[in-house]
Amino acid sequence: MFGLITRRRHDELLTAASVLAARLRDERDQALDERAAFKAAAETGARLVADLTDLRRPLDGAPVRPATPTAELLRARAQVRALEQRLAELQAANEARDRADYMATGGPRFDTELEVAS
Repeated sequence: MFGLITRRRHDELLTAASVLAARLRDERDQALDERAAFKAAAETGARLVADLTDLRRPLDGAPVRPATPTAELLRARAQVRALEQRLAELQAANEARDRADYMATGGPRFDTELEVAS
């Protein structure tokens, strides 16, 4: 009549409110976890789409990336291999010339003479 309730009723309402708050808190936490999982899945999906888009970028005027390398790419690869082989040959010749010059100037004996003179 005057808004007064018994202690037992008050405890029941308080317990019900606590249970409801705990349930809502659990639902909120679950929703946050699901949101994080969906966000991670969306980011992964966006990254995959971006990667596929890069792979399917037009090449030589074609609408999609070809399954086999173009003739230009094959020529460039062959040229790179030839240049690498030529570089290896020049490095070997340079090292041989340096070694010959080193030995002509006295070789290991020349090193010890330089150390003594220093």
